[in-house]
Amino acid sequence: MGDRRAFNRFWNPGRFNKSVRFNLDVLGSAETILAFKFLGERVRKRVYRAALKKATTPILEEAKRRVPVNTGALYWNIKLRMKSGKTLFQTTAVVETPTRKRLNLSPEGGYYPASLEFGWRTKSGTKIPPRAYMRPAFHNNKGLATRIFKEQMRIGVEKSAKRAKNKFMRKAGLTASRRRRIGRSFRRLRRRLAS
Repeated sequence: MGDRRAFNRFWNPGRFNKSVRFNLDVLGSAETILAFKFLGERVRKRVYRAALKKATTPILEEAKRRVPVNTGALYWNIKLRMKSGKTLFQTTAVVETPTRKRLNLSPEGGYYPASLEFGWRTKSGTKIPPRAYMRPAFHNNKGLATRIFKEQMRIGVEKSAKRAKNKFMRKAGLTASRRRRIGRSFRRLRRRLAS
């Protein structure tokens, strides 16, 4: 019983980070990774951030679908935010609940998004069960988010590589027949790398 009281004294739902995060290793075909490395830094950042945002959207949608709605303040303020890190792959997409200020909550009172997620005890000691919305949204959609991320990375890298190739050929002033021949060489190289 003593351990439980110490835990209750320490545990304050308002102290926890009220967002959902997960790490994703960028894996894929050797061709996609090689093409990604040869893209410029700005293009890599654009492709990576767009894929990450699109992959996190199902988690955001399900969190909004699961949240209990009373006034709608919590529902309308659950947001997807991109946080940049020191390197490109430290960029994260965060589905987060609003701040106390955004919800017009007093500093003395409880933070009800966390109370909904984890449950709470009333002053009389009655335990109110959790009505989780953020954790189930994450657990139900993390596989889908991974698949969407990989697919969007592949599509983005291929589009950007094709755009870069066409830009290079236009700047080089190559004739149409020469551009077609180079295009065939790129396709053969891509097939060879894929097999």
